[in-house]
Amino acid sequence: METTKNHKVGAVNFVGAILANVDNDRLNDQEFREFIRNILPIVEKPALDSLTYDSLKPSLEKFYVDEK
Repeated sequence: METTKNHKVGAVNFVGAILANVDNDRLNDQEFREFIRNILPIVEKPALDSLTYDSLKPSLEKFYVDEK
C-alpha cells in the first residue's frame, strides 16, 4: 500500500507496530530506531501547539514538518 501525504494511522496502530517489533531479533537497535522514525510521519499526533511542555517542543518540531 502506498502512503499518501494525507494518510494517517492512529496511535493505537503505532503502538501495535512497536509491540510487534520490539523483540524482533532481525532488527538491531539502529534498525529499530529507523523503523520507528519511518513510521512517525504517518502517525496521528496532537497539534504541536497543544502540547503542554514548551521545553520539549523544539525537539519535537522535526516530527511535524508536514503539518505546518
